[in-house]
Amino acid sequence: MNNLPNMMENFTPYNYLVMLQTQISRFAQNSFQMKSWAITVIAALVALLDKSSHPNYRAEILFPIAIFYLLDVYYLSLEQATIDLYEDMLTKIEHGTVKVSDLFKMRPKGKELSKEALRSASTWPFYSVLLILGIINFFSGS
Repeated sequence: MNNLPNMMENFTPYNYLVMLQTQISRFAQNSFQMKSWAITVIAALVALLDKSSHPNYRAEILFPIAIFYLLDVYYLSLEQATIDLYEDMLTKIEHGTVKVSDLFKMRPKGKELSKEALRSASTWPFYSVLLILGIINFFSGS
């Protein structure tokens, strides 16, 4: 039996908005986790790499900072693109132009890194401080 017509009766724009909100929350959580992982990995590298046995370790600390920054910016970009999708649906609901096909668009537009996310107040201050600390660590010691 095909339950698709029955399922479509129960699937509303409200359900769609709830799913988008779940995605937005997940991307925000992933962005937060990138910050906590960055601190954990940087602290572990500082603790594990001995200056005397590994003279270039200070430069190796800068690499994870860049990787975690880019991952954080990626999740923030996805979050913003999903928020845009959410707002588009709210506009369609307001104007009464929602189509059934609109309820199945879950992939946000603009999945690449956005300039807004690169300059976001939730990313650049945090990673700038880590970068400054990494540079200070690079030039300190013998």
